[in-house]
Amino acid sequence: MSGIEKILQEIQEEGRAAADKILQEADVKIEGLRKELREKAEAECEEIRAQGTRESRDILERGSSAANLLSRRMLLEAKQEILAELLQKAQESVYEMEEGAYFRLLERIAAKNALPREGEILFSPRDRGRLPDTFQKELEALLPQGASLKLSKETRNIRGGCVLLYGGVEENCSIEALFSAGRDDMADIAGSILFREG
Repeated sequence: MSGIEKILQEIQEEGRAAADKILQEADVKIEGLRKELREKAEAECEEIRAQGTRESRDILERGSSAANLLSRRMLLEAKQEILAELLQKAQESVYEMEEGAYFRLLERIAAKNALPREGEILFSPRDRGRLPDTFQKELEALLPQGASLKLSKETRNIRGGCVLLYGGVEENCSIEALFSAGRDDMADIAGSILFREG
């Protein structure tokens, strides 16, 4: 399992409590949407049936097909909105983590992305100002052989996470960048949990 997958797994576990609430809300929203769409499709079908001609049967088939397509499209849009909301809440839950757990997460992120050479680690101004005194020592214990990251006095305009600097080359390990890079994988995982068939 790669480092990003481990981080994503940890983020998912930490956000699971928020996800449970979203799942309940999603079930209610989806059921209401299904009922509304079912009622709309049935009403359209009854109106078409009333014409009673062969032409109306053709229209009925086209209308029913269109209603099913509309229903599937609206359901897909609702699922996409729910997934986007879930991922945003999961990302927000990282920013709201207890300070100790948050910096332990940043240590693991930096260690997983560190190159086997000397570099610097930069934070947002907020995180730099509240960095635990033990951060450097704990980070060094996690770094792979040959990797070295010194705390920089410089900061970067990120909300959370870190940036690794090697010479003039930056490795963006901000929470936003990590979520963006793993968004498709996380959406697939969340979708399989939220929208299980049966």
